Amino acid sequence: MTSVLMKRKLTMRYLLVSLLMLLTGTALAQMRIEGKVLDAEDRLPLAGASVRLMKEVEDDPDGELIAYAIADDKGYYRLSVESRPQVEGKYRLEYRCLGYVPYKSAVRWESGQSRMLRPDVLLSPSDTKLREVTVQSTPVYTRGDTIKYMAHAYSDAGTRTLADLIARIPGLEVETDGIVHYQGKPISELYIEGLSSVGDNYGLVVKNLDVQAVSGVEVLQRHQRVRALKDVEVPDAAALNILLKDKNKLRPTGQWDIGGGYESGLSYDTNLYAMLIGRRSQTLLSVMADNCGHLREEGGFILAQGAQMPEAGNLIGVTEGRYGPPLSQKYYMQGNDLSTGLMHGRRIGPYGMLRLGGGYTYQTTSQEGWMENVYMGGDGAVTISEHALSSQERHNVKAELHYQHNADSLFVENNFSFLGSHHDTRNNLFADAHSLYAVKRQFGSFDNFFHYIKKTKSGKVRRFMTNLFGRSLPTAHISVLKDEGGIAQLIDGYDFGGQVSGGYSARISKQLSVSAATGLAAVYRGYGLSDIEEAPQTMRHYSGYDLNVSLAPGFTFEEGALRIEGQLPLTYYGRGFRDKVAVDYLVNKVLPEWNLLLRYEMNGYFRFDWTLAYTDKMDVPATLITQPIITDYNQIVTHTAGAVARNRSYVSRFGLQYSDVMSGVMASATTAVVKDKGNLIRDFDVSQGQITYTTQSYRSSGLSWNSSSFLSWRIRPLKTKLDLSGRYAYSQTEAMRAGVIYPVVSHRFSLRPSLLFTPIRSLSWEASVSWGYTRLFHQYEEVSYRSQRHEMRASSRLTWQLLPQWDFFTSADYIRLELQPSGSRHIYFADAGTRYRLGRYELSATVDNLFNTKSYETGYQIGMDSFHAFYHLRPRRYLLTFRISF
Repeated sequence: MTSVLMKRKLTMRYLLVSLLMLLTGTALAQMRIEGKVLDAEDRLPLAGASVRLMKEVEDDPDGELIAYAIADDKGYYRLSVESRPQVEGKYRLEYRCLGYVPYKSAVRWESGQSRMLRPDVLLSPSDTKLREVTVQSTPVYTRGDTIKYMAHAYSDAGTRTLADLIARIPGLEVETDGIVHYQGKPISELYIEGLSSVGDNYGLVVKNLDVQAVSGVEVLQRHQRVRALKDVEVPDAAALNILLKDKNKLRPTGQWDIGGGYESGLSYDTNLYAMLIGRRSQTLLSVMADNCGHLREEGGFILAQGAQMPEAGNLIGVTEGRYGPPLSQKYYMQGNDLSTGLMHGRRIGPYGMLRLGGGYTYQTTSQEGWMENVYMGGDGAVTISEHALSSQERHNVKAELHYQHNADSLFVENNFSFLGSHHDTRNNLFADAHSLYAVKRQFGSFDNFFHYIKKTKSGKVRRFMTNLFGRSLPTAHISVLKDEGGIAQLIDGYDFGGQVSGGYSARISKQLSVSAATGLAAVYRGYGLSDIEEAPQTMRHYSGYDLNVSLAPGFTFEEGALRIEGQLPLTYYGRGFRDKVAVDYLVNKVLPEWNLLLRYEMNGYFRFDWTLAYTDKMDVPATLITQPIITDYNQIVTHTAGAVARNRSYVSRFGLQYSDVMSGVMASATTAVVKDKGNLIRDFDVSQGQITYTTQSYRSSGLSWNSSSFLSWRIRPLKTKLDLSGRYAYSQTEAMRAGVIYPVVSHRFSLRPSLLFTPIRSLSWEASVSWGYTRLFHQYEEVSYRSQRHEMRASSRLTWQLLPQWDFFTSADYIRLELQPSGSRHIYFADAGTRYRLGRYELSATVDNLFNTKSYETGYQIGMDSFHAFYHLRPRRYLLTFRISF
C-alpha cells in the first residue's frame, strides 16, 4: 500500500515539473518590447509613429521585418514577438514619424529575457524642404469618429479662405461671422494642429486664414474635449481640427488689407490678421477698422462677454437705439468701427494649456428711421409715432486668462474674464417735432469659472464646479426734452453671486452606470430708480435675491448599439424682492423634472434618437427698464420688474440621422411635440404712477408641433454640393393680456435650400434661397384678428477665373415681403467686383449696393397690434483694396 502511494506521488511530481517546463518554454518563446516615442522639442507624445523590429540580413540592406507596431495617443508602443530571437543575431529598432528624422537603435538580448522596456525615444523635427508637387490622393479618410477631408480635393476658383473651404465640405456650413455648423448644430471647439488656442475667436481664423496654408480639415464627431469623460459621456456636438502645411508652421502667416473708396464721402477698410503656429504655442493678432459696416456685419475680436449670469436675466436692459430693418447693418448703419485683440495659447507639459488674451473695441453708429406702432390693450389703443435719429458711441475693454489640464484621469480648468464698457446713446425721437431722449450707461463685470473632474482606476468619476461673478451699472441716465424744458430719470444698480455644483458617477456593471449631481446658484442685486422730473435727486432703492438649489440623479445603460440615458432633476426656486418703504414679498417653490433619451445606431450610417422630457421651471426676469419710449409726450413707458412666472412643458422628440461620409450624403430630421402651460405667479411694478405696457403679465397654455430637417449632399462627378434645411411649427395656445384670455393659433414654415456648383475648377457658383411663412389667428373680445406674412430672400455669388491670377465675382440679394393687409414689398441688393492676384499680392475693386437702393419700408399686423416702419439706406459705395499675404 505504501509503495503504491509513493508511486502516485512521484507521478504527480513528474507531471507538475513537466507542466512548469512547458509553461516556462512558452514564456521564453514570447517576447515583448515596450516604450514611448516623444517629440524631442516639447516631449509631447507622437501618436501614429511607427516602430519596426528588423533583423539584419547580409543579402538585404533593408533587413527582415520581425514585428511592427504603431504608437498610441500617449506615444506608447508594444511589440509582440512570437519566438524570442536568437542571441547571436543582429537586430535593430527603427522609429519613423511623418515630419521627423528617422531613428535606429540596436537591440541586445539578455539570456532568458521575456520583456524589454526601452528608454524613451526622442525624434527631432525634420528641416528638409520638399519640392512642391501635385498629389492626387483620396479626398476623404475616416478613422473611428474622425473624418479627414483633404483641402486640395475641395478647392476651386471660389476658395480663397478657410471659410470657403469649409463651406464646400458635406455637412458643414459657415455663417457671416465665421461660426461653423455641422449637420445644423454649432461646433463645440476649433483646434489648430490639435491646440485650442483661439477660444471663441475661431471665427477670425475661419474668415481670414488663406486656404493655401491649409492641408486638411478633420471633423471630430461626438467630440468629448474632456479626456477623463471619454466613453463616459458622449456629446452630440462635433469639433474641427485644422491641419496646416509644413511650410506654414513655425513662421508668421496672415494677411494685411488696406482699402479706400467713396460713398458720399471717404470710405476706408483695413484689416491686419496674423498667426504664428508652433508645436508648443500659437499666437493670434487681429486689428480691424472701417466705416463701411463690414466689421459690424462679420464681427471683430471677441473675448468673454461678461459674467455668465443664471436664468434670473439682466438687471437693467436699456434699449440702445431703435430696432433696425431685417437687413445686414452694412446697408443702413453709418459709423466707424475699430476692433483689436491679441490671444496667445501655449502647451504646458504633455497635458496642460495656458491661454491669455485681451482686446479693445470702439464703435460709433447712426441711423434714421420712422415708425408708427399701434398696441391694443385693456385701456384701448396706444399709438406711438417716432421719427428717430439715433447715434451711439461704445467703448469695450476685455481680458481673459484660461488654464486647462486635460489628462486621462484628471481634468482641471479655470477661466477668468473681465469686461468694462461705456455706452452713450442719444436718440432724437421727433413726436410732433419737439421730443427726444438720451441714455448713458457704464458697465463692468467679472467672471471666474473653475471645473474639476477626477476619474479613478475603477471608472468612477467625481466632479466639482464653481462660477463666481459680479457686475455693476454705476450710471444709467434717461432724459426727455420738451420745448424749452425737459424731464429725466436716473438708474443705478449692481448684482453679484456665484454658482457651485458637484457630481459623481460610477459604473456598477458592464452596461449600467449611475450618476448624481447637485448645484447651488445665488444672486443678490440692488438698484435705485428716481422719480421722473426736471432735476431728479431722490432715488427709490430696491433689493432682491434669487436662490436655486438642484439635485439630479441619473443613469446610463449601454448595450452594443443601444444607449439609454435618464435624469430626475429636483430644483428649489427662491426669490425675494423689496423696497425700503413698503413692498416686500417672497416666493418659494420645489419643482421636479425628468428626461429620458433612447439612442440606437445601425451600421454606422443610421442613428435614431427618442427623447421624453418634463420641465417645470420658475422664470424670474429681473429687467427693470427695457425700452423707454414716448407716449403722450410726458411719460416714459416701462416694463415691470419683480415678476415671477412658472412654465411647465411635456416634450416628445424624435430624431433620425443618416451619414455616409464616403458618398458625401448627410441628413437629419427632428420632430417634437410639446404641451406647455405658463402663468404669472407674482407681478410687482416698480414704476408706480406711470403707464405700463408689459408682456410679462400673461397666462398661456397649449400644444405645439415642430419639425426640422437638414440635408447635405455632394455629388463628386459634377462637383455639386446641395444643402437643404426646413422647419415647420404649429401651436395652439391661450394667452392673457390686460386680464382678458384669448386663443392664439399660429403656423410657421421656413425652407432654405443652397447650391454650390463647380462644373470646372475655374468657375464656381453659389446660390441660396430662404423662404418663411407665418400665419397668426387671434380672437380678442369677440373680434377676430388674422394676419399672414411671407418673406423670401435669394442670394447668388458667381466666381469666374478668367486668367490664372484674375477672377470676377458678383453676389445678388432679393427680398420679397408679402404682408397682409399691407401688400408686398420688393428689395434688390447687389455687389460686384474683380481681383487680380500675383504671388503674395492681390488687388481687388468692389461696388456695394450696385442698384443704389435708397430706402426700406415695411408694414404688417400681428394679431391686434400693427406696425409700420421706414428706414433710410446707405448709398452706393466704391472700394479699392490692396492685400499682402505672408
